[in-house]
Amino acid sequence: MKQHYLRVSAVALPLTFVVIAAMFYSTAVRNAAAKADQPKTAKPQAVAKGGGPKTIKRVGSVIGLNEETMKEYIILHEHVWPEILQKIRESNIRNYSIFVAQLDDGKHYLFSYFEYVGDDFDADMAAIGADPDMRDWWKLTDPLQTRIQGTPVGDQWKTMKQVFYTD
Repeated sequence: MKQHYLRVSAVALPLTFVVIAAMFYSTAVRNAAAKADQPKTAKPQAVAKGGGPKTIKRVGSVIGLNEETMKEYIILHEHVWPEILQKIRESNIRNYSIFVAQLDDGKHYLFSYFEYVGDDFDADMAAIGADPDMRDWWKLTDPLQTRIQGTPVGDQWKTMKQVFYTD
């Protein structure tokens, strides 16, 4: 089923899956540590869904992007495998976005943002990390990225601390 997508780039598509899966897996590990770090004044938004209010967990992460492979990374994300999109949705990820920018240091960076609307973040992130399609995707995307100094061992993306929110 995936072979028709690989025509875009035999290397690019698997690498992007690898990046996304690594990001989700590493986010689960980091978020456990970040829970203790969150300010006491931060109040998550409640959302009515089914049986009652749920909390939306907002996650922002950053990673470097190799300038030489930036086009490949973008092409991969213009043609994300349907299996990856389905797994993201099944794992209660919503409003998932990735942005790219070149900063003053001349390097390119990716910023990702998503909202988690489930009840068990760690279990959902573990399910993403265990998914064979997602792992294949990450094999394509991880090599296109550059981990940022200070990213915890075992993580691909560096999670950012939320300091402000308004709706």
